Amino acid sequence: MPGTTIDQTATADEPLRPLELAAWMALYLGFGAATLGYLRDTIATLVPIWLPAGVGFGLQYRARGRWQRLLVFVAVFATEFASEKTFGKIQNVELYAVYAFCIAAEGLIGGLLARALTRRQPPALDDVGGLGVFVFSAVVATLTAGSVAGYAELTLAGRGAWSLGLAQWLEADLVGIIVLSPMVIARSLDTEITERSAWVQALALMGLLVGLTVALFGQRVDVHSPFVALSFLVVPPLIWLGLRFGVVGAAAGSLVLSVLVGVFTENQRGPIAALGYEESDRQWISQFFVGLASISALMLGTLTRERRRATELLEAAVHDLRDASARFRVLFEGMEERLAVVDREGRLVLANRGWLQDAERLHGAAPAFGTVVEAIGTGPRGVSAEAAYLWRRALAGEGATRVWRSEDERGDREFDVTFAPIRSPEGNVVGAYMTIRSLDERRQREQSEARARRLETVGRLAGGVAHDFNNIITAIVGYAELAKAEFADRGVPTGDLDEIRKSGERGAALTRQLLAYARRQVIEPRRVRLDQLLEGLKSLLLRIIGEDVALQIEMPSSLWPVRADPGQLEQVVMNLAVNSRDAMPRGGRLVIAGENVTIAESDAMRRDVAPGEYVQLSVSDTGVGIAADVMDRLFEPFFSTKEPGRGTGLGLSTVEGVVRQAGGAISVYSEVGIGSTFRVYLPRDRSATTAEHAVVTALPSTRGAESILLVEDDAALRALNVRILERQGYQVHAYGDGRSAVEMPAELLSAASLLVTDVVLPELNGREVADRLLARAPHLKVLFVSGYAEDAIVHHGILDEGVQFLAKPFTSGQLLARVRAILDG
Repeated sequence: MPGTTIDQTATADEPLRPLELAAWMALYLGFGAATLGYLRDTIATLVPIWLPAGVGFGLQYRARGRWQRLLVFVAVFATEFASEKTFGKIQNVELYAVYAFCIAAEGLIGGLLARALTRRQPPALDDVGGLGVFVFSAVVATLTAGSVAGYAELTLAGRGAWSLGLAQWLEADLVGIIVLSPMVIARSLDTEITERSAWVQALALMGLLVGLTVALFGQRVDVHSPFVALSFLVVPPLIWLGLRFGVVGAAAGSLVLSVLVGVFTENQRGPIAALGYEESDRQWISQFFVGLASISALMLGTLTRERRRATELLEAAVHDLRDASARFRVLFEGMEERLAVVDREGRLVLANRGWLQDAERLHGAAPAFGTVVEAIGTGPRGVSAEAAYLWRRALAGEGATRVWRSEDERGDREFDVTFAPIRSPEGNVVGAYMTIRSLDERRQREQSEARARRLETVGRLAGGVAHDFNNIITAIVGYAELAKAEFADRGVPTGDLDEIRKSGERGAALTRQLLAYARRQVIEPRRVRLDQLLEGLKSLLLRIIGEDVALQIEMPSSLWPVRADPGQLEQVVMNLAVNSRDAMPRGGRLVIAGENVTIAESDAMRRDVAPGEYVQLSVSDTGVGIAADVMDRLFEPFFSTKEPGRGTGLGLSTVEGVVRQAGGAISVYSEVGIGSTFRVYLPRDRSATTAEHAVVTALPSTRGAESILLVEDDAALRALNVRILERQGYQVHAYGDGRSAVEMPAELLSAASLLVTDVVLPELNGREVADRLLARAPHLKVLFVSGYAEDAIVHHGILDEGVQFLAKPFTSGQLLARVRAILDG
């Protein structure tokens, strides 16, 4: 309802806390004092309404468990007894004790009866049934307690007949329960009026109710006065409170009305007093009037709550249905199969976008919803009659599968088409569905899966070989450099050593290519702009492709940045350029271009990439083109169409591995005799940072005197690194495994400045060694060395942030430069 937020699940769902019980007991005492004081100070002999009964009854409704019910019983008994003894007219302690017991028992009986009838803990007032249980429990409880109280008055005080005591008790307590207990029960309803207009409306309605009650019941009138006929006018504001503010509004209005009508009637004012009845009859009539009006308002308030709750549930259900429908639509539109559904009469009722597109390719036109199966696919391509026949077979309960062919801009295509009935739980045919699966896409997916399995095989092979192979190459290159340095000092020719070093470097390059293809190479990605990268490569590209190939670079400055390893991107460009150069033996034109592209979900599967924003790097040539039988094996490792000795067959496979590791994709289009175009898709980098990673360069001097801890399991490489470092003045303490390294003496560890450790070690890996030593010596700096992407320091081949790393194989100069840079950093 506008302007109001009311959460009135009229259930006492909050536990009754001791402080709250004490507050209600204080209010109980106040109600009792006011009522008994009124009797004592006036000529009235009867209580028009006993509000404390409403407090006790409501608290028992909210009580949880036997001990809390017992606590409420004792509290009500004690408070009632104190109230009667302090403010009562007569001095009869025994009668006061009976009164207190009856009031306490009244609430206990009502609460237990309500729980038994509703089987809820605690009972509720959130529907008409709950309100009926509340009124019925109140009547039974007051009748039971009133019977005992009436008998007590007769026997202990000698006051009137038993039936009179019962009637007075029933009338006063029942009205008190009806008008006040909902307020006690609704204590935990969290009724919240959030708008100022709602507050104004609530106060206005309450003011109107008070004003009408005072005007109609506060005057001394006779039986012929128009006020008698107009007394019902106090009911509409009370009803309005119930409709607008639910149970709480109805209960608050009833409380005000009952007090005012009771007081005015006892003072012989208002329409009821004008009837001329005795005091007991006037009290009964006023209580009946107030009780009936209160129950009516409470019922309307409960109905309002039910309607509001039903509306909220309906709105929530509609919202959930919309969410479910949206999720279903996403799944339905994104599913691999193209799906369509017809009803029992053969009308098209459901179809995803893929089915409509394929239906258009197959039949020449996409059918509209509501189209009957005979009209689905009417077009020039000749399968309409068969489609209608298969739809009707499915509606008759028989499924069928066919292979259909069509021709579009992508050439001849094959589709696996299935028709099947849809049955109800009873087995009756209620419709039919049709699925279309592209056999070309299935073959493409199977080829991708086969390539992925080959990649995994090569990756395992590369990971297993790279560690030992890179150690061997590092040792070969390193010892060749040491020997060359020593022989050069003696004037001995070193040409043979140069050839050894060059051969080792070629082996290292081959290993790097293999690791790049297998995506096991360690990369350090950073924000890169392709236009700037190509500008830096332009002079090198011109030298590589030769004078007979015209180079054209089209890289707009508006290209989005990407996140990748710059060195690897340079390798991608160089490999593609070399591949294009070799495809143009008589010269031609090489075009390298960049473009911002957004790949839609419909194109993502065809390009084997996730939907999103990409920078497209295209490398086009006017070469001989690629034959169809070669295209399927183009990115396989060691596959080459060049003559033996003119390549390793890892160029394009390396390109694909680098691109995939960067989260991108690569595709190729070629026509024999015309040329080829390779398109590389690199994800757009949306990170906030634009800072470049610092590039480590060799310092003029790599000498030092610091203490270095070296952990390397390969004996030859360990000895080599010790010699390289000690020749530059460093103090080196070497270990062959991680266990012995972490057990080094404390004085040796405290004096060390740098830990140089291999990542792959027996027992403890390099990361574990570093973590344990750093726990003992936080000042220690760490340099990891490894031949491939080990998970200890990288995730998915990407170097962990802040990790210093040197890839094997490395030269002595690279090792010394990196060590010096870290120590000085």
